[in-house]
Amino acid sequence: MVADRDEADSATPPLGARLIDCDGVAADALAEQRIGQFRGRWFLEAQHVLFGDWMFLSAQNPWISEMRQCRFQTDGATRTYNLNWRATPDDLGARRTRLIQSRALDFGITTLDDGGLWISTPSFNGDPSGETYAKLTALIEEMQVRQASLRAARYVVLDVRGNGGGSSHWSELMAQILWGDDWMAAHSEPAIEAVEWRASDGNLAQISDFLDQLRAANGQPQMIAWAERVVTGMKAAQAEGQVYWRDANDDTGAPVTPPAPAPQLMAGPAYVLTDSSCGSACLDAVDLWKAAGAVQVGRETTADTVYMDIRNPVLPSGLAQIALPMKVYRGRARGNNEPQRPDRLFEGDMTDDAALRAWIAGLAAR
Repeated sequence: MVADRDEADSATPPLGARLIDCDGVAADALAEQRIGQFRGRWFLEAQHVLFGDWMFLSAQNPWISEMRQCRFQTDGATRTYNLNWRATPDDLGARRTRLIQSRALDFGITTLDDGGLWISTPSFNGDPSGETYAKLTALIEEMQVRQASLRAARYVVLDVRGNGGGSSHWSELMAQILWGDDWMAAHSEPAIEAVEWRASDGNLAQISDFLDQLRAANGQPQMIAWAERVVTGMKAAQAEGQVYWRDANDDTGAPVTPPAPAPQLMAGPAYVLTDSSCGSACLDAVDLWKAAGAVQVGRETTADTVYMDIRNPVLPSGLAQIALPMKVYRGRARGNNEPQRPDRLFEGDMTDDAALRAWIAGLAAR
């Protein structure tokens, strides 16, 4: 779909026009040839969303030829356009940013006319010095104050559109408020065998700095306890000359016993609304909430690997930085590059709040 154009050039397709094919190659096949073969993970819907606009950017790739003519459909009619390749505009980055930020969500709880409650969490950023941390803290406090009404609501929507992750601590707190500890214990996710942290000086410094920030900001006690545990573990591993600190789950080898019965404290269904931005700690949230009984609606999430908690050291040249995972999961139920797919697929515009609310209200009325 055409989402941005050169308004000074009347020969370009209008906004909303749908690409049919170029040089006789259908749009989907063309995208796989020009983008997917060189970007990887093209089986993920999220990759299509993230890199779809590369279709008409020339990478001067010697293995593909430039397109010459494309057909677009608009208002029921098909029109052919000859391509005029030109220098990349200086404001390309700003144009992409505007498209990404075309729907800026904020944190909060909205009461709907039909008795549903809508909880928006567009980030799980755990940086205690950031604005997001303060907003998440305020949201958790509001949820605690409104716990009775949340549990009595006709339905609850957990909206994580635009959420690229952060800390899984926030979704755990939200689950406790909604379903309660007993229910979560009886409906837990499959246990992870262990988490292995590379006990390097750089990783230790990163977590130690994060711990200092949490303490200075009077952060969540659970997050402080987690950071203290990781720092202590990595220091112990270093003292013993070990490359990794293995944080093992001691329960994985224990005999499996049926969970104790727990009351369902939620009067109505819970829906977790996802889009292609959902990754990292957002995926952890979807794992957790679906295990508790939430129904995933919307679109497919992105996917991650078992290598997590990324830090971004700058290379000695000062010209680039790398993404360096600090830990790896062992025995995680959700595998590498495995997205969470919705139980109910929304075919419309994922930024259209009114349409989404009407659609979910219809699901809850069934």
